[in-house]
Amino acid sequence: EVAGRNAESQKILSELKTRGYEPTLEYYSIRGDKEKLFEWIEKLYNNRNGLITNLKVHPAYDGIRSDPRYFAYIKKLGLP
Repeated sequence: EVAGRNAESQKILSELKTRGYEPTLEYYSIRGDKEKLFEWIEKLYNNRNGLITNLKVHPAYDGIRSDPRYFAYIKKLGLP
């Protein structure tokens, strides 16, 4: 079943890119792609995007909350 979901998500990703859209953090969260989520967080952080302040509350980040990199960003941002 996981292989089927990965194949389907790859198909959706290809379609999005064909249409000129970039995948969102929600997409990577659903796929469980931690590396891409951290790339997304790094982009938000470097661009000083206000969405980064949702790091502690947005459900898309639930799958990475135990990762030390997550805590490093929380500290960098000075979030309680």
